[in-house]
Amino acid sequence: MEEKISEIFDCDLSYASKIVASLKMNLPIQGATPKQMYEGYSVIHSVEKVDRLYEFVYCCMTEESSYATMSVHRTRKGAETAMKKHKEQAKIEHEAKMKLYVESWKEEGNDEKTIKILSDSIPAFGRFEDWGINETEVLE
Repeated sequence: MEEKISEIFDCDLSYASKIVASLKMNLPIQGATPKQMYEGYSVIHSVEKVDRLYEFVYCCMTEESSYATMSVHRTRKGAETAMKKHKEQAKIEHEAKMKLYVESWKEEGNDEKTIKILSDSIPAFGRFEDWGINETEVLE
């Protein structure tokens, strides 16, 4: 295999064997040129040193539960994007549940006044939920 890689990339066998080793370890090599891989800038080495990580956390019931880590990101922007998507999905689910509740209350024969009272008894979206970003320093 090294010979084929050597031909394709027009490189020596030592260089080709490093590419083969990367492939055998299932390292994604997209974005790294063969020259970069040969010089030690493989996926393992191409990740810039991270001194901070950003954790997207969520709590489904602030009165009774603790926060759970939903995802960890290298940038605050990445964590904020994940939080935004999660919040949007949670809102869609909340609205869908409210529609189902109202439909089931109507099927049970409740009048509009009772349905309004029941609807008002359900907390507004996000009332007892919380989303956040924790910044963590990476020591080593």
